[in-house]
Amino acid sequence: MGPMADDTWGTHTMSSIDVVDGERIAAEQDDPTSANRPRRGRIGRFLASYPRAVWMLTIANTILWVGRGMVMPYLFIYFNDVVGIPGKIVGGGIAVSSLLASGFVIAAAPQIDRRGAQPMLLVSIVGLALTTLVYPWATTIPTYLLVTAVFFMFDQFYWPAVNSATVPLARPSQVAEALALIRCAFIAGVGLGSLLGGLLVTGGGIAEYRLMYTLSVGVLVVATLVVWRAVPDQRMEARSASGRAGSWRDLFADRLFMSISALLFIVVIGYSQLQVNIPAFLHREARISEGAIGVLFTIKMLVILAIQLPLAARVNRGVLGRLLAYSCGFFVVGLLMITFTPQLGLAAAAMVFVLFTLGEVLFAPITSIVPVRLSPAHLRGRYFAAQSIMWGAAWGLASLFAGIALDSPRPELLWPLLSAAMVVAAIWAWRLRREARLAPPL
Repeated sequence: MGPMADDTWGTHTMSSIDVVDGERIAAEQDDPTSANRPRRGRIGRFLASYPRAVWMLTIANTILWVGRGMVMPYLFIYFNDVVGIPGKIVGGGIAVSSLLASGFVIAAAPQIDRRGAQPMLLVSIVGLALTTLVYPWATTIPTYLLVTAVFFMFDQFYWPAVNSATVPLARPSQVAEALALIRCAFIAGVGLGSLLGGLLVTGGGIAEYRLMYTLSVGVLVVATLVVWRAVPDQRMEARSASGRAGSWRDLFADRLFMSISALLFIVVIGYSQLQVNIPAFLHREARISEGAIGVLFTIKMLVILAIQLPLAARVNRGVLGRLLAYSCGFFVVGLLMITFTPQLGLAAAAMVFVLFTLGEVLFAPITSIVPVRLSPAHLRGRYFAAQSIMWGAAWGLASLFAGIALDSPRPELLWPLLSAAMVVAAIWAWRLRREARLAPPL
């Protein structure tokens, strides 16, 4: 795809950026004072290295996740502890809603390919804003279940929409890095939003939570306006070269993608334990406080923000099968290490977070690169949607395993079982290292 008006920063096209940047670097080399301002030059080159539209989408998503991060960690606390809905209803509603959302995504994803990713991204954000607005007033079991079901439909639809919107805005050689920017926006936004939400509701009741939800909606409205006004609707081809519109049947016929999706499903079940099970296990079995666990998550967030973007570029140039096997290896050791946290305490828990972080910074860009490498342009929305469904299903199954384990007298037995499954995934991934369709771009 050639340079377009959207692929600009300021008034320069992509090609003129390279020329101007080269002239500036040459001038700085001849300028004896340039050594006094290397930091500014690096920042300028970094900003100029991505199209303006990519940065605007990144900004919009940072704002979006600040709003969503304000309420995400406190949903269960609000409805169970503050409102008084039984925990099994709150958790069961989320699990069932995730399954229903998969059906919605299957039905809605073709609209990404037909109508464009940017309009569908707007639909998902507006849907999230509306459901967030009414969520704190859904204080009976029927209304809670109804709003939760609708909320998770838009929640799962967001990811294929935003990923599909990012790909055509980025230069072909920088797709992995652009998707990593969106991931960094998610991490930074959730971190800041969680902090703000906690400050708003600490020691409060229904009134404070309703204020938090209302402020969250205001932030989502700002994100909507940024996407609407500053992110172009740059569409991929809606039909194949032969003029035929794609279908889900075409995706299901892609045996390599379906096989890798099954592989990633296994990995996500193990990886997601860090969110759904490990904190509760560390608190209950290793006697580690919530505050210490929160510090570990904060450090993990800062490390990912520092290294994810440059590492994504390296992953994009690497052999995906080999790197995925390395990622699984980190998860294997991390899952086994959890078994020893009741005896070794915080030191072992810190090592668990280190190992999971190392695995995650490899695994996350791989999951974004796979649909880009394997999908025809006119089916990209469906490929991203299929991956979103895979994540949702794996997350739900991981939550089920976590609940069964935590209710059992020997919860530590889950970790060697998941480690064994991750060893199988590592071997499976290693066998994909010579797959031609996964080869890095020239």
